[in-house]
Amino acid sequence: YQKKALGEAAQEAFLALFAQLRDSGFQPVGVEDFFREGALIQLPGRRPVRVMGKIDRVDLATVHGRRYVRVVDYKSGKASYDLEAIREGTDLQLPIYAAAAQEATGAQVAGMFLMPVGRGDKHRLDGVALGEDDVVNAMDPALMTQNKSEILPIQRNRDGSFSKRSGVGSQESLEEILNLARTRPLDVRFIEFM
Repeated sequence: YQKKALGEAAQEAFLALFAQLRDSGFQPVGVEDFFREGALIQLPGRRPVRVMGKIDRVDLATVHGRRYVRVVDYKSGKASYDLEAIREGTDLQLPIYAAAAQEATGAQVAGMFLMPVGRGDKHRLDGVALGEDDVVNAMDPALMTQNKSEILPIQRNRDGSFSKRSGVGSQESLEEILNLARTRPLDVRFIEFM
């Protein structure tokens, strides 16, 4: 039974990944071992340290001549994007991954997401995207013709603006999140070390 359930979960996750990437302007450039060099993190009052880990997926896109990067972390258990935990410094995994991806690619961060991959999960990305229309549309072109994304935590109001429930932020707010990851004391329970 467990083998069958695992196979079904893998098939569901694969189909969700395929749907995410089929029409997306973002394409994977790194899977599992892309950032073995690590991210440079400046701890308050200390020398910078290099944190090494594995990022499940790193995607790149070029939108109007500008390069963007997004990170996706697959989760087999219960997990959700929690901005308060990031601000408190207790869950910095995604921002550290995004900072590492930004450092390695030189691209602007377009988003950081968790993706549940368990059997029966919706496989919808949970996190935050850069709230710029062209960048969001590159992630999910369906948003050009419909108000709600099936793969991103994004919904539009009737006037085309992002709803309050959408997981979007300005460039400044994403940079603030990345700076928290670069300067907060690390809780190593949330980082997979090499």
